[in-house]
Amino acid sequence: MKLKEQITETELKLMLSSNKALQNKDTLSEDFKSLFHFNNEPDIVNIWYLETPAQDLRKADWSVRYRQFDGNGFELTFKKRYSEKSYKTMLESDTAKMFSADFTPEIDMEYTKKTFSLSFERLFTDIKELTESEAKRLAILNSPPVFTDWKSKNSGFVHLCASSLLGPVTAATYKGNFEDYEAKLEIWKLKDYLVEISFDVPTKKSTQLKRNLLKVLTDYDLLLTKNQLKTDAFFDFFAKNSLQ
Repeated sequence: MKLKEQITETELKLMLSSNKALQNKDTLSEDFKSLFHFNNEPDIVNIWYLETPAQDLRKADWSVRYRQFDGNGFELTFKKRYSEKSYKTMLESDTAKMFSADFTPEIDMEYTKKTFSLSFERLFTDIKELTESEAKRLAILNSPPVFTDWKSKNSGFVHLCASSLLGPVTAATYKGNFEDYEAKLEIWKLKDYLVEISFDVPTKKSTQLKRNLLKVLTDYDLLLTKNQLKTDAFFDFFAKNSLQ
C-alpha cells in the first residue's frame, strides 16, 4: 500500500454533554437511546497506555495503547497523528515508505479540528492478564521501525523502556445507527464522564453526515462545542493524579 494525500476513510467523532446523554451515572437516557437506536446493553472495553513520566510520546504525537474487549485478548495499537499540513509534508519524505507497509491511514474529524492518523495494530489472544512488564515487552518486540527510530536510533525503544503502564480506564460502548451509518458511543469514567459519539464513514460522505449530525445534536441540546480527543483526556487525568 502506498500512502496518499486523499484518504478514503474518516472517523467523525463528537463530544456530548454527559448531563443530557446519561442518567444514573453511565446509563444512557431513554430519549438519547431512542434517537440513535442504541442497543440496550453495552460492551465493556478496558484501555491502557504506555507513556513516560514526561509524556514524551504524546508530545511527539505518538500513542501506544492496549485495549481489551469484554475480557478477551489484548489489542496493541501504535498511532501517529499529523496535522493536515505536516501530513502532506510527510508524504514527500522517506518516512512515508516506512508507514505504508503496515499502517492504516485515517482522517479524524472533530467539532472544528481535523487530524490525520496512522495506526499499526497487533492482537494477542493468549494473554490473560496485562502486567506492566508484559505490556512493555510486547510493545518493544512488536514496535514498527518507524516508531523504534522516530526521533533517533532506538529512541522508541528507549522511551518504551522508560514508560509506565497507565490504566485501565473501563469504557462502556454502545452501537446504534444514524442515516444508515453505524453509530458508536463510548463512555469513559475519568474525573467526570466523557461521552463520545463516532462514525466510520467514506471521506467523501463525511462533511454531509457531520452537518446533519450537528443539527440533530444541537436541536436536542446534546452537543459539546469543543474538540476533545479521549487520548488527551486520558493523559491529562493521569498527569493530574500523579501530582496529588
